[in-house]
Amino acid sequence: MISSHTKITSLSLLCWLAGGCTPPPDAPVAEPLARQEFAARGGQCTPPARIKDIQPGQTAAFRDPLAWSPGLLVPSGDQLFFLADDGTSGEELWKSDGTPQGTLQVKDIQPGPLTSFINTLTPVNGLVFFRADDGTSGAELWKSDGTGAGTILVKDINPGGGSSSINFPVAFGSMLLFRASNGTSGPELWKSDGTEAGTVLVKDINPGTGGGAPTDMKIMEGKAFFTANDGSNGRELWKSDGTEAGTVLVKDINQGSAGSSPGFLFAVGSTLFFSATDGTSGPELWKSDGTVEGTVLVKDIQPGPAGSYPFAMADVGGNLFFFADDGTHGFELWKSDGTAEGTVLVKDIQPGSGGSTPSGLISMGSLVFFQANDGRNGTELWRSDGTEQGTFQVKDINPGAADSYPDQFSVINGTIFFTATDDSSGEELWKSDGTPAGTVQVQDIAPGATAARPRTLTVVGTKVFFAAGDEASGQELWAFDLSDCAPPRVACPANQTVEGVSASGAPVSYPAATAVDDVTETPPLAYSHALGSTFPLGTTKVTVTATDEAGKSADCTFMVTVQDTTPPSLTCPAAQTVVASGPDGAAVNHPQVVATDAVSTVQIDYTPDSGSSLPAGDTLVTVTATDGAGNAASCTFTVTVRAQQQMPAESGCGCAAGPGGSSGGAMLMLLAVLLWLCRASSVRARHT
Repeated sequence: MISSHTKITSLSLLCWLAGGCTPPPDAPVAEPLARQEFAARGGQCTPPARIKDIQPGQTAAFRDPLAWSPGLLVPSGDQLFFLADDGTSGEELWKSDGTPQGTLQVKDIQPGPLTSFINTLTPVNGLVFFRADDGTSGAELWKSDGTGAGTILVKDINPGGGSSSINFPVAFGSMLLFRASNGTSGPELWKSDGTEAGTVLVKDINPGTGGGAPTDMKIMEGKAFFTANDGSNGRELWKSDGTEAGTVLVKDINQGSAGSSPGFLFAVGSTLFFSATDGTSGPELWKSDGTVEGTVLVKDIQPGPAGSYPFAMADVGGNLFFFADDGTHGFELWKSDGTAEGTVLVKDIQPGSGGSTPSGLISMGSLVFFQANDGRNGTELWRSDGTEQGTFQVKDINPGAADSYPDQFSVINGTIFFTATDDSSGEELWKSDGTPAGTVQVQDIAPGATAARPRTLTVVGTKVFFAAGDEASGQELWAFDLSDCAPPRVACPANQTVEGVSASGAPVSYPAATAVDDVTETPPLAYSHALGSTFPLGTTKVTVTATDEAGKSADCTFMVTVQDTTPPSLTCPAAQTVVASGPDGAAVNHPQVVATDAVSTVQIDYTPDSGSSLPAGDTLVTVTATDGAGNAASCTFTVTVRAQQQMPAESGCGCAAGPGGSSGGAMLMLLAVLLWLCRASSVRARHT
């Protein structure tokens, strides 16, 4: 029986021998829980759904998902390009905008039911380059802008019906770098700007028909690094700036013709890490800055010729994480800062020499995620922050010793999406935020134990596309939406009531509203009435609108009431005294009072009314001042009416006329008595 340890090592070697592998306030606050829920959903606002049954019925539109490789679903602009078979045209180039009507065949390159053998889709500068066979020119370089007319053969590199064996394409600025053979020079480094004239051999690295066979191209700081064999030094590390003169051997690591067989090239900043053997230490971790002297062994992790076979590399904060076998612990998780002393085992997940057989390494934030087997729970999802205590199983997805085999890792919107298998659902799409509670199945696409086998999650705009199958339709195109489907949640302050300060109302400074959103951190708020503006008397509705980055909006309302509850200010006059105009008293006109109000005019009312006839004596007059809102203030003052008095006219004896002036009999008698007394007084005076 072949052990898991042997399987991993053998697979790694087979990959390299095959030519390279891709590593696998006062106001209430709007409820913030929605953001947490949105994050827990992995940013999904819609569940996965099949976009279109491209080949109707149970027959799959996609090839066997187990045979898929990266590059079969690629984004370009706002569209997804992919390969599909509708049952009529064979496997051809398709595109999708995420809608059924927008999912259609771009061009039937080899007309009829025969496939055009498209492969290696690579987006470059708004175009998609790929290899295709139109049945006439062999498998050659094509490009597409998403239209039938714009899907054309770039160049028949190997003229005639022969194939140019295009492989290992990579975007290099506005150019495409790739391996191809023109039938004369063998597989060499080529480049293309999308035109026939601009599709040329960069350099004949191994002159003759043998070819340098460049593989595993990686871009770092404006240079393309790759492995190639020039026929003299064996397979070594090369670099190119896209010119013949600038395409050179970096270093002959394993002197002679054997070659160092570099593999798993991975750039961390300005340092290229890779696996290579110098003929003494076996496949170990190396690094290069692109110079001879800067290309060195980082550490001989498993001393001697056996080698540690480092593979599956990831970058976390400038540190390299990878898997390696030091000969004691088996294949486990390691990390390196680029120095020998800083290259250490993170954790012996499955103690002993068997190793945890880890794979699928991917970084998210300050963590790496991968699959590993601790010897107790089977192959499950693990995470690490680079420390032993911070390296642990996230969740036992398929409980017990059974394996869930997490695979197809993608980081989307701060969430790890991956495939996993449990006994009840088969292989389905899962997601994780790094916690057990946040590690859940996205959807049982093929209900029951049938495996949907999701593959190649690819983000285009706000949509995530992937291939998956159910019993009804077979392997077809699926997607879910990452867009901000929900509008913001906005909370208004409580209703506000203020006192008016003028006829115009009052300025009102109310508490600010609050808003939260699934995506937009702080949705901007717009008020129908500006904070601090003057509101009229009465009740005014204020609308607050929150708008997120997706243009979705929500509003809330509250009322601002400007009221007038303050009575006028009133000052009464002093007490008044008047003389009766007759025996019934006098008609009295009251003096003006002083009355003011901040908001409205004031009406003055007297009780008794001004101009009323008041009797002799004291009368209490009440003054009432009423404003436009019906608020009233009152005060009182006293009016005294005095009866009239009349004195008699002066006589010769110096007596004055008596009061009254009445013509009544009593008055005449009184006057007669007075006259007699006066006359008597005058007689005595003469006789004296």
